This record gives sequence, structure tokens and C-alpha cells, in this order.
Amino acid sequence: MIPKFLYIVTAAAILLLAGQKAIASENLLTLNPNFEEQATGWTPVDGTYWSISTRSIEKTSEEDSALRRVVFRGTEKGRTFTVWNTQEIPVEPGQQYTLSAAFQVLAPAGHRYSQAVVLKVFDGQRELSVLEGEPIENSRLYSIFPSVFTMPEQAAYVRVGLRVIVNETTDDLGYLFFDKVSLTKE
Repeated sequence: MIPKFLYIVTAAAILLLAGQKAIASENLLTLNPNFEEQATGWTPVDGTYWSISTRSIEKTSEEDSALRRVVFRGTEKGRTFTVWNTQEIPVEPGQQYTLSAAFQVLAPAGHRYSQAVVLKVFDGQRELSVLEGEPIENSRLYSIFPSVFTMPEQAAYVRVGLRVIVNETTDDLGYLFFDKVSLTKE
């Protein structure tokens, strides 16, 4: 027979570990990660080829906090477009972080886009590097794609970016939807 206090100690340890995991998975991007405030906090590098707007969508589950998706349109083949969040997020050198976003492509036949999440890494005074996640091509399903990055030794903070590469296009515009952007420490 196992003593009752052992059950209590085991249950407390499980709750403690679950609480630590919840803390570790907190979204460090707090400036409009779900585009609920239109494009507030997001700045395109080249506004000529971008149209940033939001549209309402239906919730797919009770866990969906976002009711909007941000739309990026590009028509010039071979162009790479990046939009950056203006929040500077402190990071720890050598630590791993997961950056994820939900992507969806709505484009006519003949369009091919790649989308990726990116991190611009700074040492406090200058840009050190840009880390890019694995590009996802023409994700027609609304899905979340994570990328794991290890911070360089001099890293002090990062800025989150969303990148689009126009691989093939026709005269019709294609639409790329992004939502639920998240940066968490592993």
C-alpha cells in the first residue's frame, strides 16, 4: 500500500512541471500578434508591392482568439517581401526560440508563393543577422508552421518578420493570409 502523502507529493510535482511548461510557452510577441488591431505594429519594407489589410473570418474553434487575418498581395515575380513587427523582444544568447505563424494561400491557378517566418537579430546596437524558417510553398490549408532558432552568442533582442517570395504569378492577384504569430522560448 502506497502512503497517501506520496500521492499528494506526486500530484504537486506534476502541477509544478505543468506550470513551468505553461510559463515557457508564453508568447513573447505582445504587439498585435493576431492582427486584432489591424496592421498596428507591423511595417512593410516596401509598401509599393504590399497591401496590408485585415478581413474578418469565422472562428474554427473556441481556442481561436483571432477573428482577422492579415492579407499581403504581391504581383512581381521573383520579389521577396517582408513585413516586420516593431516590438524589440529581449532574448538570451545560445537559447532556442520557436517562431510560428498560421499561413494560408488563396490564389488562382498559376500562382506560386512561399511564406516563411523570420527573425532579425540585434546585439543592442546593430543588426547581427536575419534567421529564416523553412519556406512553405502554397499552403492552401490554414495551418500553423513553427521554426526553431538558436540565438547567436551576441544576441540581445529580436524583431519578428513575415516573409513572402513570389515564385510564379499571373496578372490576377493572389492573397496570402497570416495570423497567430508567436515567439516562445524553449
